[in-house]
Amino acid sequence: MTIQTNKSEYNVEETVLVNGSLTLDNSPVTDALIGIQVNGADDKPLMFRTLHTGKPPTAQKIEIIEVYPCDDAGNPKYIFERGTLASFKVTVKNKYSEQLYVVLTLTGYYEPYSIPFTAITFMSDYIDGGMTFSAIVYVPIPTNAPVGPARVYCCAYTYIPASLGSPYCPEVSANFSIASGTSMTGMESIEFSP
Repeated sequence: MTIQTNKSEYNVEETVLVNGSLTLDNSPVTDALIGIQVNGADDKPLMFRTLHTGKPPTAQKIEIIEVYPCDDAGNPKYIFERGTLASFKVTVKNKYSEQLYVVLTLTGYYEPYSIPFTAITFMSDYIDGGMTFSAIVYVPIPTNAPVGPARVYCCAYTYIPASLGSPYCPEVSANFSIASGTSMTGMESIEFSP
């Protein structure tokens, strides 16, 4: 794998452009999943993503069945105010016959800017063969968050990419909206499909 950026250092809120290629015996790999982790200067994760080269592989031991914004009871909810906790229902299945160690991450982005505002690892544990794991994950929405659309990406890894982990399956994303908290006028009509 070859990865390069257009600069070695970036300023806050500056766009970071990362290009990469994956080859095997000097030929492009067209059916691989690639785990990406970007850390900040403090070595804390800024983002986790799983991208694919061409068509993603169909045989997957772990599947992210669903990710959607919700209330504390798991009912769909698509609008969260700045300075509060947004919650997301995540369901993952071990499709393999044996127990597997799984690391689950969630990265939140302001859209349409694609600026990450949180990157967390919310589960690092074993899932028994054939079993399903569900959780409601809470993510703080910063008080200075831009009002408007946002998105979360959920990824499943053997370990985090910085520890040489590999993706189990394609990432799954969910849309939601950030409100100012002072008025919801006009926001009630926004609907997203989980």
